[in-house]
Amino acid sequence: MRIDSAGRVTMPYQPSFNLGWTGNSYANTTSGEIIKFVGGSRADEFNTGGHYDASTGLFTAPVAGKYLFAFTAYHSSNYTDAYFYLKINGVVSTYGAGSQWGSGYTGLNLCAVYNLAAGDTVGLYSGPALYMYGNSRFSGYLLG
Repeated sequence: MRIDSAGRVTMPYQPSFNLGWTGNSYANTTSGEIIKFVGGSRADEFNTGGHYDASTGLFTAPVAGKYLFAFTAYHSSNYTDAYFYLKINGVVSTYGAGSQWGSGYTGLNLCAVYNLAAGDTVGLYSGPALYMYGNSRFSGYLLG
């Protein structure tokens, strides 16, 4: 924790991540598959503390506290209906769904806050197969 000259409190090492795909690439997932966000070269991507593991698709809470998770995606609904869910320690916790944007595309969104213990894992899973575009993002932040 730092206090700058204006009296603002900052926490530059707060466990957090904001990841997606590079450019206009897309990801196909199968039903029940964990969605792995590998990040790319965008300036707004980060994985402070390295607690999100791109190889497993899981975030591991380094300390107990309240965590905010958010997911947003652009899905081609010409392929299937869209829904997804978060699992905490392998157990389904929260479902999310999409709303039709027209022209065969669906916007997917989720925002949830959880009390996690140190070592708890959180992953994002697809319901049916999803076809998501490069502007899809998954984020997590320790609130306190």
